[in-house]
Amino acid sequence: MAALNYAQRRKIRDSILFWAILLPLAITVIVPLWYLTDMAFTPEQNQLSWPISWLPQSPTLANFFRIFSDGTLPLARWFGNSVLVATVGTLVVLFLSSLSAYAFARLEFPGRDFLFSMLIFSLMIPGAVTLIPAFLLLRDLHLLDTYQA
Repeated sequence: MAALNYAQRRKIRDSILFWAILLPLAITVIVPLWYLTDMAFTPEQNQLSWPISWLPQSPTLANFFRIFSDGTLPLARWFGNSVLVATVGTLVVLFLSSLSAYAFARLEFPGRDFLFSMLIFSLMIPGAVTLIPAFLLLRDLHLLDTYQA
């Protein structure tokens, strides 16, 4: 067998590097989804058992039937709230973003470049960083669990 040339060695090295990066990322995504699915089909009394079971011992659909048949779970209300908040939030952001995009693209005004830089900078901040301060602000303004929040 002939020795591998540089291109073949590089292709093998790149493939190994690709899978060394991709495999842990895939496991990070797949394991929680697998556990979520496992818990959906596990009877409620077995969900907190230890050690963790990766396959339900006695799979059941009772959890799904309970969601739709239990009168104490207002599923339609929760779904309606989600649709309302998502729709109104999307429309408000779309409207305000359109106005600001037009202003940045077409109008010349003092501080435009600075404001645009601040806008771009704010997009670099991860949402998780602002989650707790936003919660504390809403709590202090007594807006938790309200549509206005």
